[in-house]
Amino acid sequence: MIGKQVKGTSFREVLNYLHDKEGAQLLGGNMVGETPRELAAEFRVSRQLNLRLKKVVYHASLSLPKTEHLNDVEWRAIATTYLQGMGFGENQYVIYRHTDQDHDHIHMVASRIRLTDGKTVKDSWDYRRSEVLIRKLEQEYQLEAVAPSWEQDRRAPTTGERRQLERTGKASVRVQLQMLIDGVVQQKATMPQVIDLLQRQGIEVKVYSTHKGIRGMSYQQDGVALSGTQLGKAYTFPGLQRYRGVSYCPERDDELIGVLMERGIKQERYQQMWQRYSREVTARNRVKLDLRVGQQALADGYSAKEVGRMLVVGSPYVREIEQSQGKDKARQYVNQTVRAIAQGEQAQRSSKRQKLQLER
Repeated sequence: MIGKQVKGTSFREVLNYLHDKEGAQLLGGNMVGETPRELAAEFRVSRQLNLRLKKVVYHASLSLPKTEHLNDVEWRAIATTYLQGMGFGENQYVIYRHTDQDHDHIHMVASRIRLTDGKTVKDSWDYRRSEVLIRKLEQEYQLEAVAPSWEQDRRAPTTGERRQLERTGKASVRVQLQMLIDGVVQQKATMPQVIDLLQRQGIEVKVYSTHKGIRGMSYQQDGVALSGTQLGKAYTFPGLQRYRGVSYCPERDDELIGVLMERGIKQERYQQMWQRYSREVTARNRVKLDLRVGQQALADGYSAKEVGRMLVVGSPYVREIEQSQGKDKARQYVNQTVRAIAQGEQAQRSSKRQKLQLER
């Protein structure tokens, strides 16, 4: 079974597409409406609970090989299990079955906002979780195990990486990079857009020309640098275009890529700052860690603006907020943290001045 996931902004648009397909069947869900218009109106209930979230639509599909077939009851059960496993057990969702192609498949549309508390379903490692769920469903329903197309052009995890995941629950940097890049290129982006989105997630990206005149690409996360080839043929500069559908036009993109490379050099500096200071301080939670790292940097003479940039590039908590709640919420957190650090520094200086005056 092959699974695909996309996040979007318009319920009505995706519902119209799924409903109007020849042979489309509304298979189930937890909603009352039966037409795209009725369903989109229902989805607005959850949307109103979190107006900050732009990409509120979760659209996933599950497909079987041409040689296999499931009945409606089995597909409904599989869809429900899959959505619950992906964290959508408390969300609105609807299931469509399509027969317009020669392979049996379903589509699921869900709101990313939970009805119970208005919070967004976390999408960290959602591609990895999806693959784990699919492998379990294949075993439960005695289906043929099918490697997804995007996995055939990526380097498979080594034995050591698999053991690390089993032992610690944490994927290797190589696997993390593969999943991050796959997530970024879901929307058929341009090459500058891919680089920009990766940089914003704390990934250092370098584009260079090889001795043969071919564009090369490398990535770095948490101090570990890997070439595109080391990740798999789909992660090289030409591979992103061929296997991931990334658009590249030299006349349109080269100047902007150069600007992004310059920005990357600055980001690398702030990333190194974060790594240095985070090793020097201890904290009980991530908010305290951000505060103490920022306090130390400010005390060493860095400006409040530089401290803010360091947090944006280096803080794992800032990246988590951006992924789950959006850029505006992450920016708000950074501004509040920097303001608290600056106010604390001013209060400390004022206290020292008062102490000196008393001593005189």
